[in-house]
Amino acid sequence: MVNCLLAVVFNLNPDRCRLQNDYLIVILVGCLLMTCGNPEQSVTHPNDRAEDVLRSMYATYEYEQSMLIDSSQRVEFTISKGWQEELIRDLVGSFDEGDALAQEAIMVGDFVTVELVDPSQGNYFSIVPLSVSRQRITQQDTVLNIWQWNVQPLQTGNLPLVMRAFTTVDGEDHNIPVFDAIIEVKSRVTDPVASPPDYTVWYVSAGLLLLFGIGFFIYDKKQPSPSTKKVLLPAALAVDLSEQIGGNRTLQALEKLETYLRDHQSRDLTDVLTLKASWLENRRKGNLNVIDDETESIENARINLATLELLEVLKGEA
Repeated sequence: MVNCLLAVVFNLNPDRCRLQNDYLIVILVGCLLMTCGNPEQSVTHPNDRAEDVLRSMYATYEYEQSMLIDSSQRVEFTISKGWQEELIRDLVGSFDEGDALAQEAIMVGDFVTVELVDPSQGNYFSIVPLSVSRQRITQQDTVLNIWQWNVQPLQTGNLPLVMRAFTTVDGEDHNIPVFDAIIEVKSRVTDPVASPPDYTVWYVSAGLLLLFGIGFFIYDKKQPSPSTKKVLLPAALAVDLSEQIGGNRTLQALEKLETYLRDHQSRDLTDVLTLKASWLENRRKGNLNVIDDETESIENARINLATLELLEVLKGEA
C-alpha cells in the first residue's frame, strides 16, 4: 500500500518505491528517536525550574533556652533582605539574657511557609501559632516577615523543638525545603532566680516590733520617771496634731510633738521616739518593696492610732 502511494505521488516504479519505502521508515524512526531522546534529559524536574528563581535572604530565629513548665514563652522566626541584627532587635523586642539568637542565609522564592513542630506530637510542648504560616516574602529593606508562636513546656528536662521552612514560587505547587533546625529547650518546674522572696519573717518582725512598741508605751505610761516630768499638751496643740495625723501628715505631727516634749523634758518623749522610728522603718520597707502597699497602709494606720491615743492621754490629763 505504501509502495503504491509513493509510486503515485513521486511517479516512481513500484520496485524503486519499495527501496524508497525502506529509506523512509529508517528516516521516520530516526526522527522519532531524536524527538523522544533520553527521558531523563528531556524532562525538567519542577525543583530545577523553581530553584532558578530563588534569591538569597537571611533567616533569624529567637527562643528562650530555659522555660518554666506550664508557662508560655515566645518563639520567633524572621526573614529579612539583609543581615540586619539591629533592625531585628528593634522590631522583635529586647532580648533577655537567657534568649538564644541565630541567623543564617537561606534561598527563598515568592512564598515561605514556616512550621514549629513538637517531634513528640504534643507530649513535650503546647504550641499556639500567632501568625500565618504561609507568607509572601517582602523585598523592602526595612520590613521583615515574622512568624511567632507561644510555646508552653508540658514536661521537665531537655526537650527538642523542630523548626522548618519551605518555599514556593508563583505558578508552582510544590514546596522546596530551605531551612531545618532542631532547637533544645531546658524545661524546669521553678525559677530560683526569678522567684519572689519570702517576706514572712519581715512581716512577723515588723508586727512584733510594733506590738512591743505599743506595749512598752502603755507600760511606760504607768511608770514614774525620776529624771523627767509629766507634761500636758495645750488644747490647741493637741487639736493641731490630731488634724495633721488625719491629713496623712503623721511624720510632721510626731516631729512637732517630739520637739515640744523634748523642750519640756517630758517622760513621754520615749513613746514619741518609738512611734516615729516605727513610722520611718515602715516607710523604708515600703520604698524597698519589702512590704506591699496594703501592708504599709495597715502598719501606718496602727501607728496613727497609737499616736492619737497618746494625744488623748496627754490632753485628757490637762
